[in-house]
Amino acid sequence: MVNGANYGVINSYTFENVQENGTISVVFVDEVGIDENISVKINVYPNPTNSQLIIGNGKWKTENEEYRIYSAIGQLLGQGKLQGETTIVNVTSLANGIYYLQIGNKTVKFVKE
Repeated sequence: MVNGANYGVINSYTFENVQENGTISVVFVDEVGIDENISVKINVYPNPTNSQLIIGNGKWKTENEEYRIYSAIGQLLGQGKLQGETTIVNVTSLANGIYYLQIGNKTVKFVKE
């Protein structure tokens, strides 16, 4: 992310016509191995949220699949296990900002307001 905007996977970035400080954030995700849940779509709502994040999709292939929440700079801030078809995660303790929810090798961006 460059100045809060997601540019996806890039190898380099050049700041041009610099007028003020800028920021670059990088998130590294370990994608070693085979994803058993490759066809599973992660539904995360409401997004943005201010108190609860609902993770839903129906049928997880692995019982007690783990989720992890990362900051925009890749710091692990929380984790837990999915509970059936819908899991509710309390995010009130997170500061307002952009976060990433990871389940297996799938990552979803969400905003805490």
